[in-house]
Amino acid sequence: IYPNPSMGILHIHKDIDRVVILNMIGKVFYDGKEKVIDLTDCQKGVYLIQTTIKNNITTEKIILY
Repeated sequence: IYPNPSMGILHIHKDIDRVVILNMIGKVFYDGKEKVIDLTDCQKGVYLIQTTIKNNITTEKIILY
């Protein structure tokens, strides 16, 4: 997932089954499987991104500035 930190456009370089992006209190901002995600309408801050690949869920932090 790049770039991180980001101005709002995220790119995912792996084949994924699902992507969920949440804020730090758990509100979902994105749920899908696109490889390019536009978060430019979201507020600046720290978000969590959960990627699912073959039933394995990975959670990372992303920063929007």
